[in-house]
Amino acid sequence: MVYHYYLSANSSRGYIDFTAGRAAGLQHVQRTVGYPSAVMRDLSGAAIELAREQGLRLDIVHQPLDGSVTGLILPERSAAVLNTPYWLDRSRHVDNLLEDEARDEARALLQKAYDAYAAALKIHDEWEKIYISQMDFKVLNEMAEAFAKKVLADGKAGKPGKRTDAVFGASTPEGPVDYIANLTMDLPQRYFMKGRPGTGKSTFLKKVADAAVQAGVDTEVYHCAFDPESLDMLVMRAKGVCIFDSTAPHEYFPTRSGDEIVDIYTAAVRPGTDERYAAQIGVTAKQYKAQTAEGAKLLGEARAITDDMDQRLRECLDSSRTALAMEQILNTLFAPEHE
Repeated sequence: MVYHYYLSANSSRGYIDFTAGRAAGLQHVQRTVGYPSAVMRDLSGAAIELAREQGLRLDIVHQPLDGSVTGLILPERSAAVLNTPYWLDRSRHVDNLLEDEARDEARALLQKAYDAYAAALKIHDEWEKIYISQMDFKVLNEMAEAFAKKVLADGKAGKPGKRTDAVFGASTPEGPVDYIANLTMDLPQRYFMKGRPGTGKSTFLKKVADAAVQAGVDTEVYHCAFDPESLDMLVMRAKGVCIFDSTAPHEYFPTRSGDEIVDIYTAAVRPGTDERYAAQIGVTAKQYKAQTAEGAKLLGEARAITDDMDQRLRECLDSSRTALAMEQILNTLFAPEHE
């Protein structure tokens, strides 16, 4: 099985990176710097074929700015190759000052994008306050406890489960994107959380995540790309279960047997809240959309620079040396001694 996700985010809280935490749980990690996107794409294609031949799970990690591949992880081998894009590398190159200047320009634009998203987060906080004032948090807590009890009924307390943190989506120049469908495609039970800003969806997920780990259940914890302090999805593969925030900008609806809706708005929010505050919600939503659009525009300007840098790197490659490096990486990644 091949899964796709991100370990970093261009967010309202700056550039957030979970790579170090993910790598800390692996025994065999190869690190590279500045491999162009084309090389990483070819590397991932070859890795997919090998993983399928050997019946191994392969995780493909993407870079949130342009979607390019920055990592390959074989959980069953506890092995990975993790690439740092050239423009994220913090070392200075005296022999390549023009590239350093371009890199600095891209980073400056990214910081402006983060500032725009931070302003959007403040608007979103005002949006949340409307619903927070109308919430019954006692009901929310009871829902979370009941859900955890339901899906973790045969969990084994004692040895904690393993928690891995990642991001299932990204803010891009074209708007939000996500890999929810890919990450949940083989799970027999999917729960779609419905609610509004401030109705406690992330709080619900945090309570369930803590309960799962305490019950000895390995849990994939996916953070919100816009605000990484919030959670958007939990996957407990051994249980065949996931639960995720299924509201805009990643709104999904049940499509198959085993899909269920968890409706927090109906259960825990005072009836008529949407209607009562419709005018205020409409104004706030419009302001939020405009501010996030500004952030996306700045991401696009940064990506134009990093795309140009990536193209120049590709033009400098020696094809034979690149092929040899790829072969060595794959041989090490799939080494039998990692079994």
